[in-house]
Amino acid sequence: MIAALRRFLTTSVAVAVVLLSVIGTVVLVSAPRPAEAATGGSAATVSGQGPFKGLKVTVSQTEDLVNQVIKISWKGAAPTVSDTTYAADYLQIMQCWGDGADGPDPDQCQFGGSSALGAGAGSQAAGAYTNTRQLTYGSLKDPAQQLPPASGTGISYVPFRSVSGDRITKGNWNEFYDVNTTNEVPYARTGPDGTGEVYFEAQTGLEAPGLGCGEVPEGDSGATAGRKCWLVVVPRGDSEVDGTSYTAQASGMLQSSPLSASNWQHRLVVPLGFEPMGSFCPIGSAERSTLGNEMVAEAVTRWQPTLCQSANKTIYGYAQVTDDTARAKLISGQPGLVFLGRPATGDQVPSGKRPVYAPVALSGLTIGFFIESQSGFSAPDAVRARDGVRLTSLNLTPRLVAKLLTESYQDGNSRFAKSTEGNPFNLARDPEFLKHNPGYQDLDFGGALGDVLVPEALSDSAWQLWNWVKSDPAAREFLSGTPDNQGSYGNSAFAGMKVNPNYRAMELPRAEFPKSDPYCQQFTDHPDSPLCIQDKHPYATDLHAAARSAARGDTLARSTWDATTIPPATRRIRRRPPASGPSSPSPTPRPRRATAW
Repeated sequence: MIAALRRFLTTSVAVAVVLLSVIGTVVLVSAPRPAEAATGGSAATVSGQGPFKGLKVTVSQTEDLVNQVIKISWKGAAPTVSDTTYAADYLQIMQCWGDGADGPDPDQCQFGGSSALGAGAGSQAAGAYTNTRQLTYGSLKDPAQQLPPASGTGISYVPFRSVSGDRITKGNWNEFYDVNTTNEVPYARTGPDGTGEVYFEAQTGLEAPGLGCGEVPEGDSGATAGRKCWLVVVPRGDSEVDGTSYTAQASGMLQSSPLSASNWQHRLVVPLGFEPMGSFCPIGSAERSTLGNEMVAEAVTRWQPTLCQSANKTIYGYAQVTDDTARAKLISGQPGLVFLGRPATGDQVPSGKRPVYAPVALSGLTIGFFIESQSGFSAPDAVRARDGVRLTSLNLTPRLVAKLLTESYQDGNSRFAKSTEGNPFNLARDPEFLKHNPGYQDLDFGGALGDVLVPEALSDSAWQLWNWVKSDPAAREFLSGTPDNQGSYGNSAFAGMKVNPNYRAMELPRAEFPKSDPYCQQFTDHPDSPLCIQDKHPYATDLHAAARSAARGDTLARSTWDATTIPPATRRIRRRPPASGPSSPSPTPRPRRATAW
C-alpha cells in the first residue's frame, strides 16, 4: 500500500505516494495550495439569521490566501430535499469583491457562469434560474426586488460590475469569467444530519481578473497585503421569493437566483485576506538571477517580498525551467544558483567544477483527486443515499498507479481500442482496486477514473514516481505483461487485466509520462477529424495546472464534436461545478472525477 503521509493539496484529499529525501529544492506546492497546511489560525465561523438562525458556516482559512482550496463546512441546516436533485434547502457559494465594511453587493459577485450548462448543471437537477443572474421568473415575482431596466427580450439580470469599473448587463457570463473559470458552487448539499462541506477554490486577480483579489495599488511597493475579497454564502430554504413553498412551483423546485433581493438578504459573508500580488521590490536594486523547476516556483514567489525588503535590498529573480535545463545551467555556472530535484551525475560535471548542494525543503509525490460518489443502477439504498458526496479516501498501490499511467484501463484509452479490449473500464471496475477500496463497491463513474492528469514536460518528479513504481515487484510484473490473475503477484480472483501492449517492458525509470497508444476513434460524419488519445486524455501544461484542474473536477478532455464552429472541431467538455449533484450513470466521460499527479 501507499505510504501513510497524507496532504490536503488539491481537493478533498491528496495522498502522498512516497516521501522523498532529495538534493536541492522540491516543494510540491501545486495550485490550488493546501489550506489545512497553513491556516495560520485564520479559520472563521459565521451564523445565519432569521429563518437560518441555526446555521453555522466555518471557513478553514481566511488570511494569507493565494490561489488555493479552502474547506467550507456547516451545521444546523435543513437537509437538502431529494436524493438526486436540489429541490430546496441547499447553499449557494461565491467569491466577490467589495470595499464596504458589510460585504459586497450582488453585482460584485462572480456567479452565473455555471448556467452555460443549463439548470442544475445541465441535468435539470435544480430550478431553472437558481444558478443564474436572472431576476425574471415568469409569474414568480420578488416583491423586494427593484428590477434593473429590462433588455429587449424582457429578461432582467443582475449586472456584473468588475473591480476595474466595467459594468456588464448582457447576461450570466462575460469576458471576466465563464463556465470553465468560475469558482462558484451553485449547489452545496446538506446531509440528513444537517451538516455539509465543500472545498472551494479561492481565486486571486490572476484567475479572476474581475475580482482583483490580492492586487496591490500601483506604486505601493511596500504592501504587506493585497486587496481583500469576500466569500458569500446564500442559504436557500423551502420558500420562494414571494413566500410560496417550493412545492407550489411547476417543477417542484426553488426557481429564483440567489442574487434576487429576497434571497440575498439572508447571505452570510466572510472577509478573505490575500497575499499581495505584483512587484514588491525597489526599482533599480541589484538583482540575483536564479532558476529551477516548477516545485519551487511558488515558494520563491512568496520569499521574494521579504528578501527584497531586507537590509541589502537584493532582488532574487526566478525563471521556471525543466530539471534538465537547471542541471545544464548549474554546470555552466550561470546563474550559479538553481533549484532541482536530483543532482548532476559525475559524467555531467566538467573537470575542475564542483557544485555545492543544499537541501531546501522536504517534499512528497502526491496524487490529488476530486471524486463524488455516484451509485450504479443496482446499488443498495445506503449507497444511493451518498450520491453527490465527496469521497475522501483513495488507496493506490504501485501496481494500480502503473495501470493508470499506461493507458491500461479502457476509459484511460478508448473502449473501442483493441489494445485494452477485455480490461476493466476504470478503477471502480477493477477487482484489485476494489480489494483495497471496498467503499467504491456499487459505484459507477461512467467514462472517468481511467487515467491521471499529468504534465508533458520532462521532470525529476516524473523520474521519482516511475522509480517508485519500478521498485515494486507486483508493478514490475504487471508492466512485463503478466495478467492480474497469473504470476507470482497475481490473484486468481482478479479479472486478468493486462498492461497496454504499447507500454510492455518499457524502460524505467523515465523522466516523462508517455502517451504511447496510437489508437484514434473514427467517425462517419467527420472522418477527417478522429478522436485520439491526446484529445480524450490530454496533458496538463504543468503540475500546477494539473492540480488546479483536479480541484475543479476538470479532466481537460476535448471529446465533444462541434459542427457549428468554423472550422468544425472537437472542443473541451464543459466541467461540472463542485457539488452540482449526481447525474445518471452513462458510458460517456463525466468531469468531477478528475485525478491529478
